[in-house]
Amino acid sequence: MLQELTDADFAREVIDSGLRWAVLFSSKWCGGCAAMTPRVEALAAARPDLRFGKADIGSCPRTAAALGVLSIPAVILFREGKEAARLAGAVSADELERAMERLG
Repeated sequence: MLQELTDADFAREVIDSGLRWAVLFSSKWCGGCAAMTPRVEALAAARPDLRFGKADIGSCPRTAAALGVLSIPAVILFREGKEAARLAGAVSADELERAMERLG
């Protein structure tokens, strides 16, 4: 399960926590996002060492803009509150896993 994130809690949960996060930026109307969500959820179930979140651009517009999210779906990986990697588009489960491996 992915933790729902909003502008109100994103900084506290992701940036200030110092934990490793994978955050899927998406929207309900986005077909590619619908394809990505189960891939990210499967990784969340397999990787209890990472935190996983989902930020709908409708409820997280300031955060998406501040991070320069220009297209969705996008998965941003954070390490110690800083962006460590970014995947844009509906990438494969293998690409997601490789990115998670690099995150540590």
